[in-house]
Amino acid sequence: MYYNEIATQFAIFKSAVSQVHAKLKAQNFITHESNPNNHREFFIVLTEKGLTYQKLSEEADKDFLMKHFSDIDLEQL
Repeated sequence: MYYNEIATQFAIFKSAVSQVHAKLKAQNFITHESNPNNHREFFIVLTEKGLTYQKLSEEADKDFLMKHFSDIDLEQL
């Protein structure tokens, strides 16, 4: 995805996407890998730190859902 596409998907400015991308890269959450089929393109890849954060985030989401919605039956939903 290009910055324009990401900005459109999240209804934010392209500059905001660029700023977040730069911060994530500076903090070592993401890195770039060249596209072997097109050297003008690159892939954004999670680093070990990024993968760890992703796992923690998913666990926190799951814990939140279990805490707040586990007592609700399907009919109530």
